[in-house]
Amino acid sequence: MIRLSDGRKGRSGRFPGRRLLTLSPRTENLLVVGPSALELLTILSFASPWEIATHTATVAVLLLRRRWPFAVLLLTLPVAFTGYLLIAPMAALYQVAKDVRNPKMVALGALLLFAAGLGPWLPTSEEPFSYEDGLFGLLSAAMLSAGPTAVGRLLRTRGELSERLADLARTQERERQLLAERAVAEERARLAREMHDVVSHKVSMICVQAGALQVTTAEPGSREIAGTVRRLSVDTLEELRHLVGVLRSAREEPGLADLAALVETSGLDARLEALVPVDGGGSRGAGRGCWPGEVQQAAYRTVQEALTNVRKYAPESTVEVRLEAVEHHGEPAAALRVEVRNSAPACPASADRRSALPTGGHGLTGLRERAELLGGRLDAGPA
Repeated sequence: MIRLSDGRKGRSGRFPGRRLLTLSPRTENLLVVGPSALELLTILSFASPWEIATHTATVAVLLLRRRWPFAVLLLTLPVAFTGYLLIAPMAALYQVAKDVRNPKMVALGALLLFAAGLGPWLPTSEEPFSYEDGLFGLLSAAMLSAGPTAVGRLLRTRGELSERLADLARTQERERQLLAERAVAEERARLAREMHDVVSHKVSMICVQAGALQVTTAEPGSREIAGTVRRLSVDTLEELRHLVGVLRSAREEPGLADLAALVETSGLDARLEALVPVDGGGSRGAGRGCWPGEVQQAAYRTVQEALTNVRKYAPESTVEVRLEAVEHHGEPAAALRVEVRNSAPACPASADRRSALPTGGHGLTGLRERAELLGGRLDAGPA
């Protein structure tokens, strides 16, 4: 298998750095062992059976060159000395130059193959030494050892360069992400300042005016409405302060671990029954890791809105908040069910009081949209 990469960040998020040609081990073995085996056919007419057997074993040992490159090179030197086979020792030296990190070992391997390559050109009794044969032998042995060494080191250098370029690309990507996060943080801080300077001032004025009206008015109905407006203004300021803190510090939104405090401070006769882990003591407790953050935030806001509605429309009633894991699309414990039920109120809120309470009318709509975005649903109505 041949794989090409073009040096740009692809869909997989990799940074190859440069265009490289990568052969699978099977393909590379075929390209190396195949020609070496064909080279054996050139000696069948004059080689002895012992020489054919040893040379065949030398070709077969090339399959182990990736695991023991230098040892395989040593085993292929005898066939280079006889001059019968050249592809096998060249392939072994190429693997040494490509895989061995120590340059001294690579130089030693090249020197050994150079010396073995001089074997066919040594003078014998039948062929005396001549200047031309000696020079040609030196050139042949040099090319036999220099060529595989140069190609192997070149590919190793290109591989290291590709890794460095990939590291550089990843570093640049991290820097871009840090710059983007810094820009987001600066925008959050700017929004926080705007909200603090504009909205909080006006809400504080509403709270002060409502408090003054509650103290000075003599009409009970107006006093009750003023107290409600003042209390809601205080709650709005608390929510606004929390939102500004989120914008400034990007801290975690409340989750399941914060439900106990929400129920306890709701001012209602409320009880929390949790059949899923929610303990952890705070917004960063152990319960936060049981469900995704978006699910926990939706659960918290659902309970918060339900308690607010009970406080508005069913005063002095008892409330039960229940959390449990349920099956979802046939998978056990794949969904979180949040159920808030209140009993019949001891004294239902009058129509005048309900109409006097400020409301946006979008609380349940927003919760329903939250649930649908998470693949769930919201059911609300009289029990």
